[in-house]
Amino acid sequence: MAAVGIADHLETDDYIFMARIAEKAGRYVEMANFMDKFVLTSLSVGIDLDDEERKLLDIAYKNVVDPLRSALSVIHSAQQEDEDRIDDFVTVHYQLQLHRELNEVCGSILKLLEDLIPVAPCAESKVFYLKTKGDYHRYMAEYLTGYDQTVATFDSRAAYKKAQDIAFTKLYPGNPLRLALALNFSLLYHDILKDENHAWSLAKKALEELDFLPDLDSQSEESYEDCTDMIEALRDNLIKWSSDKQVCEQPLSDDEN
Repeated sequence: MAAVGIADHLETDDYIFMARIAEKAGRYVEMANFMDKFVLTSLSVGIDLDDEERKLLDIAYKNVVDPLRSALSVIHSAQQEDEDRIDDFVTVHYQLQLHRELNEVCGSILKLLEDLIPVAPCAESKVFYLKTKGDYHRYMAEYLTGYDQTVATFDSRAAYKKAQDIAFTKLYPGNPLRLALALNFSLLYHDILKDENHAWSLAKKALEELDFLPDLDSQSEESYEDCTDMIEALRDNLIKWSSDKQVCEQPLSDDEN
């Protein structure tokens, strides 16, 4: 994203401080700019982001991209309600403007992730970056069409699959990041690929694996809350998908077990 003036003249630690300030002020574009600068500075000296820094990066970009996704959803719904507006110049022009803004935001964080993924020193970090890469390609696939959507969908699935391969071997089933990955990967199959059965199987498998774990209460309070949020979201989706359409359980293919 384009940098704001103050972000060009700070020490490394100041970027994190200002990102927190921007978060509290609800200035998420500026928060993302501060985090951009922090990431680039950290990469220049070969230092990976810690857990808190990764969360700040996630919060910043998520709060920039979500209003754009919501706006595009509202426009799409309005077009469906009034077919005369589907090809209306004003509506289409506004829609394209939002597409450009969303593309810029997604492109900005994806560029950072391309530099972060190869140097991630641990499984947790690499899974986070790959999951995030899958997320932002998925967001692009939501509004793209034709070949461009196919490419974005392929890139999203490939990133999620790489993250899944690492998570299955390095992160325990109750890890909130592993659960978030299962949730978002299943959304790709349900919302973009329109494969309801596979989406249902991915989400159900993630929940079934928790049955063999000791009490999740042993986790830290923050981790426990994140974990329970993911479990609730997975369960809600399974209930919704099952009611939308009667789906049959089908085993996952060998490459996604």
